[in-house]
Amino acid sequence: MKKVLAGVVIVMLIFTGCKAQEITGGNIHIQHREFDKAIEQFKLATEKYPDKAEPYVSLSVAYFMKRNYEKSADALEQAIEKDNKEAKISIKWYENFLGTEDYEWKVFYNGAVKYSGVDDKKALKLAQKAESAEDPKFKSLSYTLHGNILINLQKTDEAIEYYKKAINTDENNVESYNSLARYYLINNESEKAIPYLKKAIQLDPKTTDNYTYLGQAYLDIEDYEKAIKMLEKASTELKDNPKILYNLALSYFKSEDYESALKIGNDILQLEEVDPFMLSKTYNLMGQIHITEKKYQEAVTILNEAIEDNPNNCEAYHLLAIAYLKLNKKVLSSEAAENWDKCLELEE
Repeated sequence: MKKVLAGVVIVMLIFTGCKAQEITGGNIHIQHREFDKAIEQFKLATEKYPDKAEPYVSLSVAYFMKRNYEKSADALEQAIEKDNKEAKISIKWYENFLGTEDYEWKVFYNGAVKYSGVDDKKALKLAQKAESAEDPKFKSLSYTLHGNILINLQKTDEAIEYYKKAINTDENNVESYNSLARYYLINNESEKAIPYLKKAIQLDPKTTDNYTYLGQAYLDIEDYEKAIKMLEKASTELKDNPKILYNLALSYFKSEDYESALKIGNDILQLEEVDPFMLSKTYNLMGQIHITEKKYQEAVTILNEAIEDNPNNCEAYHLLAIAYLKLNKKVLSSEAAENWDKCLELEE
């Protein structure tokens, strides 16, 4: 699912109000983009003033500028726990110093992104902190991230509620529509995914992946005309993408346009780089088309190519057995059927 890391822009400002010598020195290093040296100074400040929030906010800033979002979030958490009021004042000062806004949200959101998939409980905790943002856009992004983390934790019902919460908070949050749609696609509920994908495309018509997903969804519900329309648009933007081309060929096959399906299948076979799994599926589809058209010798030829390319392509043996049987070559059909059985046993 897509994850955005928010950044900041340094503005050279004269800083005032920093009492600790180490903090003053660290801020000078930040101005010169010497973040490691700044971290050293701010760590000294936390040791010198262990009960103060300001040194931990400073340390958070240095880590954030270095894009170490995990440590930045950890340090900011410590600052707020030590003295929330002092931490807020220090955060505001650094927002002026750095020429940025919503620093607290950026730290907790980016920290949650980085912890997601590594330590999801920690990520969830930070996402919840990010949800305190006043800006509906940021709050909505935080809800979406919360939902993604819940998916990692296999709490799908809760995740769906957070995606919907994100949409209700900011109806222009494309990522929330994408996340909800992809969840439904993964769980074979394509019909539910379609309205969310259509909304995502309406908000962001330049994101080609959405046309791919929508084409897949229409293919799943057997609306082949719409599937072809979406997948053709996706293939125009993402040229030579085997998966898109395969789904397009499959859509043409399902709509009984065998000529177009075979043409696209041949286009896939001509590509320089194709995933072995997708290549086998393409061979099998072309074999199935030939059998459907009662062109059994053509089916035998393409399916033998499939097996030569991948001897573990079980479906190719199955289709080959059918093609040989239609040609009345019973011995060869039996051999192919036996190979199919052996192949299936190896898969178990």
